[in-house]
Amino acid sequence: MVLRLNAPRLRIGSYIVLWVFSFILFCLCAARLHYTTNLPKGDTLNGGRDFFDSVVVEMLVCTLLAFGFIPFVLNLIDASRWFDHPLATPVNIEAAALSILNLMWFVGAAITSSTFGDLTWCDPLYEACRVLTALQAFAWLSWVVLFALLALAFVGLLRASRAGAPHRMSDNVDKSLPAEPKGPEFISVV
Repeated sequence: MVLRLNAPRLRIGSYIVLWVFSFILFCLCAARLHYTTNLPKGDTLNGGRDFFDSVVVEMLVCTLLAFGFIPFVLNLIDASRWFDHPLATPVNIEAAALSILNLMWFVGAAITSSTFGDLTWCDPLYEACRVLTALQAFAWLSWVVLFALLALAFVGLLRASRAGAPHRMSDNVDKSLPAEPKGPEFISVV
């Protein structure tokens, strides 16, 4: 059975979803940092002393890296003709950057879940509890999208290497493969 998917459109859509999730997570991290560094009088959290969660700062850094990385990769998706070095191809750069982001995001999401744990004890009537719950959810959702993008990048690398083509996932890979039914820029994954 051959699975056919339009890889460039799927990747672009996934990057847009990741950008939206990153923006939401950025806002949630900013809200959490604002709350913990400006605790209102009488707040029982941390004995009323201002503080910040280091894992929230780490997730904030991940979102900022994603903001810079996503537009760069969207320009790389169809830029394979600009790269002549065999290691500096768009898909290699994308896979390396996605691997780093994926690891950072996984560590951040795991530490967030470990630090805040099961938030059923936190009353959803309080805004801080809703922010923490949403922060955990979007950290994991963003990691799932990142993992899917990383899997797509490695499938593209595998496909290109099996075809004997340079490590590129754009139209160049399709032209080097055996003839398949004509259609709009489809890459078949076996």
